[in-house]
Amino acid sequence: MSAPGAHRICEIAIWLGGTLLPDLRTAAAATCDTAHVREPHRSVKLHQLVEQLTWGIVTPDVFARELGATCDPPPAPDAVVARLLAAVHPQPGMVALVGSLAAQLPVRFVCDYPRPWLATLVAGGELGAHIETGQTVYTAEVHADGESWCRALIAAGVLTLGNTLWIDGDTRRAVTALRHGVDAALYADAEHLRRDLGLWRLPIAL
Repeated sequence: MSAPGAHRICEIAIWLGGTLLPDLRTAAAATCDTAHVREPHRSVKLHQLVEQLTWGIVTPDVFARELGATCDPPPAPDAVVARLLAAVHPQPGMVALVGSLAAQLPVRFVCDYPRPWLATLVAGGELGAHIETGQTVYTAEVHADGESWCRALIAAGVLTLGNTLWIDGDTRRAVTALRHGVDAALYADAEHLRRDLGLWRLPIAL
C-alpha cells in the first residue's frame, strides 16, 4: 500500500487481533477444535459469535457459554475462556517490533479481545509493558460495528487523517481505513511488516 506524505506519520494505531495476538476467530476456533464438535455448521455460528463479541453485542460470558455449547461435551464457560486464553501467545517478532515503534512514536491499540481477557493475557508478560504505556481502545466499547468502526475511531481521535498509520491483519479493514483517508499497512508477519514500514520512512524500518 502506497504511503504518500509518509513524513507526516507521527503515531501508530494497531488492531491487536491478527497482529500482535492471534485473530480472535482463530483462537476461538482452536478452542472448539480441542473437543468433539457437534454442530456441523459451527463456522457460521462461530463467525457470528466473534462479530457479536467484538462489537459488544454479547458479553464475554454469553460468548463463552455459546461457544462451549458447540462442543461435545460442552465445557463450563470458565473452562472455555481458560482454554482459549491459554492458547493465545504474541505473534513471533511482533513484541520486539512494537517495542521499537513505541520508542519512536506514540502507539495506540484497538483491541477486539474483551477488556478482562486482555488483562489476563498481558499480566506479567513482555506484551504488558507496551499495552500499559500505550492507549488501548476496546472495540466493544466504541459503539460501532463492522461497517462503522473506522468512522467511530476517527471521530474519537484514535485515527487522525494524514498522521496515523493503521496496522491491521485484516485486508477488508485495511481497505476500509484507506477509503476513509487513513494510511494503512497490512500485516502478514513481523518481517514483512518491518520492510513495509520503510514506505513510511519510520525509524524502525531504516
